[in-house]
Amino acid sequence: MNSYKAQRANKFIAYFQNFSNTYASVDILKQKYDSALIDDRIVALAIATRPDCINNDVVKLLQEYQNKYYVYVELGFQTSNETVAQLFNRGYTNQDFINAVKLLNNANIDVVTHIMVGLPYEEKNDILDTVKFINKLNIQGVKIHSTYIIQGTKLQTLYEQGVYKPLDLNGYVDKVCEEAFMLNIVLFEPEIPANTGNIGRTCVATNTRLHLIEPLGFRLNEKNLKRAGMDYWNDLDVTTYIDFNDFLEKNPGAKIYMATTKASNVYTEVNYEPDCYIMFGKESAGIPEEILVDHKDTCIRIPMVGDIRSLNLGNSVAIVLYEALRQNGFENMTTEGHLHHLDWKE
Repeated sequence: MNSYKAQRANKFIAYFQNFSNTYASVDILKQKYDSALIDDRIVALAIATRPDCINNDVVKLLQEYQNKYYVYVELGFQTSNETVAQLFNRGYTNQDFINAVKLLNNANIDVVTHIMVGLPYEEKNDILDTVKFINKLNIQGVKIHSTYIIQGTKLQTLYEQGVYKPLDLNGYVDKVCEEAFMLNIVLFEPEIPANTGNIGRTCVATNTRLHLIEPLGFRLNEKNLKRAGMDYWNDLDVTTYIDFNDFLEKNPGAKIYMATTKASNVYTEVNYEPDCYIMFGKESAGIPEEILVDHKDTCIRIPMVGDIRSLNLGNSVAIVLYEALRQNGFENMTTEGHLHHLDWKE
């Protein structure tokens, strides 16, 4: 740490990766970590490794450092498509990844995952499925990598055969932007299963995440819920929370717009960020004023006439969501249709 750059810095992370992390016994790992943590300016210990290298003994070792250092683990994942993963010899299953994340969660160790774009035989849905997969887990960060070819690997063979071509810079940026654009609908204590089912269908049709804050007025396996969502429910990216505080803790820094008849801003008068959250209250009471009072500038309303109390929840979600999508150029959505049996007359 005697380099020019080091002299200008005052805090450091001890970062382990590639055969220097958890590819050893706990005793050897402890020796490696201790030998790196010799400078008082080191404030964090980061371990980048494979999920199948995480076990109870390794987690217990990492916990020993938590009193003095911020400890986090980076796990390779790349893709949720296990068929594609076999093409580049990933060597572990999606369940291995889930198990590792849960072990780290139970030890209060933050998790960052690495995913890749531009993998062989990758389709758009594969990327979205990977995003949905990791969003269902308690993960604190994501690193998105472009796929590159290493000599002596299956990818090199596919490349030389003309079967695989890696992304260029513009292709990588386009893929990452597709992953980054995902709006969020939040339902606070919804009561009617048919409404939530319809909203779930709308979310699938618009590639929007759905967040449900408990208590719910129904069970997620209820027939009315699935009937309203038709056969789309299994494709829905949905997360539940025990209460509003739980939602805030698991979505730190979220920009939340709150739909309420008490708002002074019309829903078309705000600018919706591509990853913002739009929250709606329960059918019988809306969002509690105890929550609204701290969010005046981001509260929005749908104009109505007379003494009508509110619109149907599913309709309200669709109205505001499609305005947010319109403002973002209907990103990644089909905006042109065709007749099935005839041609349009000019």
